[in-house]
Amino acid sequence: GVWYSLPGPCPAMEFSDKTPDCERGMPGGMCRGANVTGEASCTYHAEEAGFVDLDEFSFIRNYSRFVDEGRREYDPLTDTGVGFTFWDGIDDQERCVWRMNRLQ
Repeated sequence: GVWYSLPGPCPAMEFSDKTPDCERGMPGGMCRGANVTGEASCTYHAEEAGFVDLDEFSFIRNYSRFVDEGRREYDPLTDTGVGFTFWDGIDDQERCVWRMNRLQ
């Protein structure tokens, strides 16, 4: 995954120290609607995109049974799973692209 930090109001101050004057002067960039204008107070739009259940995504239907059968998703010492290949080559570029393409 990727973590993005987007500017909110008064980014130079701690959350508890933000003042109304600071928030008016530095309103942050999140637009109130979906139309991004490029003005200082409207440089991005964000909305909930949903989620992906990794067990379903990686074909694990019953995790308890999966573990009881001696299978493991990933072993960092071998860079492979046990009876499971989805996370094999966790840092391999081609495998990462394959996993990303599964989302589309």
